[in-house]
Formats: sequence, C-alpha cells, structure tokens
Amino acid sequence: MESLSGGWPTRTEERDVYTVKQVASRTGVRETTLRAWERRYGLVHPVRSDGGYRLYDDAQVDLLRRMAALVDSGVPAAMAAESLLAADPGGRSPAVLDEGPDLVAAAADLNPRRLGAVLDDAFARRPYEEVVDDWLAPQLARLGEAWAAGLVSVAQEHFVSVGVLGKLASLYAATIPAHSGAPILVGLPEGGRHELMIFAFAVCLRLRGADVVYLGADVPVAEWELAVRTLLPRVVVLGVHGAGDVAPARAVVQRLAGLQPPVTVMAGGSRRDEVQGAQAMDDRIGAAADQLLVRLRAGAV
Repeated sequence: MESLSGGWPTRTEERDVYTVKQVASRTGVRETTLRAWERRYGLVHPVRSDGGYRLYDDAQVDLLRRMAALVDSGVPAAMAAESLLAADPGGRSPAVLDEGPDLVAAAADLNPRRLGAVLDDAFARRPYEEVVDDWLAPQLARLGEAWAAGLVSVAQEHFVSVGVLGKLASLYAATIPAHSGAPILVGLPEGGRHELMIFAFAVCLRLRGADVVYLGADVPVAEWELAVRTLLPRVVVLGVHGAGDVAPARAVVQRLAGLQPPVTVMAGGSRRDEVQGAQAMDDRIGAAADQLLVRLRAGAV
C-alpha cells in the first residue's frame, strides 16, 4: 500500500478508503470541487484520519461519480445532489415512468402533446424562475437518474430535452425588450452542449426586461470575440456545466480580457468556480438574474 498521498486505497476497519486526491483521480473531479460539493450540499461525509486527511469509502466514491455524471450532463449541482440524496439505498432514483404528470413519465410514450401539456401546466402554476429552480431543474435531475438506472432510453431523454428547449424558445421569442445599446450576451463555450439551464437563465433575464442576446451552444472563442466587438456588451455570461467546459470557458475569458471597452465575464453552472477571471453566479436563476441586473443598474459591471 502507498501512503495517504499515494494512488492506492488505505484499509480502515476492513474497508478501502481514499484521500481526496485519490477520489479526484478516480472521479475526474477537482479536489476543490469535491470539497465544495461536500460543504454546500452535504453529499458525502468523509471521516478524518489521525493526520487530518479526509477519507472516503467506496460508496462515497460511487456517489461522487454519479454526481459528476449528472453535472457533466448539464444538471445543476444543487439539483443533482438533491436527487442523489433522495435516492433509495440501492442508489436508484424514486422516479418511475408511470408516476404522475412529470417529465420522466412524459418521456415514456414519446407523446409530444403529453409533454407539451406537462410543460404548459408547470409554467402556468408559478412565476417563471420558481418553476425553473424548483420544478424544471429537479425534474431534469430525475430524468438523468432515470436514464442512468435504465428506466429512460437515450431517445426518450432527447425527446424531453428538445421539448423543454422548445418551450424555453417560445418564451424567449415572445419577450423581446427594447434595444438598450449594451446587451447581455449569454451562451456556452466551444464544446458545451448542455444548454437548457443557461438558456433558461437568458429567458429569465428577458422576462425582467433585460436586453439579452442568446448565442446558443458550442460557440468558438473567436465567435465570442466577434460578438463582443459587434454588440459591445457590458456583460458576458457563460454556462460551465461539465468538466469539458472549463478550459474553453477560460479561453473565452482570456480572449476577452484585453478588449476595449472592457467586458465583465460571469459564469454559471456546476463548474463556475473553476473559471479563473470570471465572476461566479448564484445557483438559482432568479437570484443570479437579480444580482446581475442590480449590478448593471448600479454601474458595478
């Protein structure tokens, strides 16, 4: 066996245990992110060695792998953690295909009318940001868990995603504010494809009267620069959901850093804290939108 700083597990009470460095290697999640998930969401509770090392067992490592898979698929970290913590001891989501009018159930029969009715009903019940934060994001987490458990196929998951994207697009198109001369640019960096939550954020800004231009998914660095030079925004918002989004997001920050007039780059999503030079936003889209607009109106960005 190697020491606690090495790559092999340590035996504690007849169990294999791992340091945070070893868990980071096994899950592909940075140590700082693992600690943030522990602190913010209570996802795992590692014991401490006599030397003060965090020690994780196999079940905790598996849970963190599942968390990483969910956030890399675009599920907000808070909602992914909530879904995993609500799962039964076997690790399967409580979602089942025939249980009530929800997105997992709507995925079962690939019926566009049923899915449309579920979405229309949900968005009619409460203010938009509450629906997204308290219903849509948890539903997407459940959908991801159902897919991981083999309860939902790839086709069914894609069917629901396209339906949700269409609903958001209709709200975005129906709310066109007056041109302010300095719009907010929102989108994903190159390679980023999980756009539901960042698009939902763009819609939230529009519903608050902000001048928003949504650039979509997989936007190359050069295209971000071109858009900024063309539209002269004061703020750019990047969605950073998966591990693969971090380096491209950093590249956008670096590319925009020397432009005049200066532009503030903000980051949302599960990996937002890993983008140096970008200001991290709140987990909840309503709070994030309000914070951004308050700062804009105060001239703080």
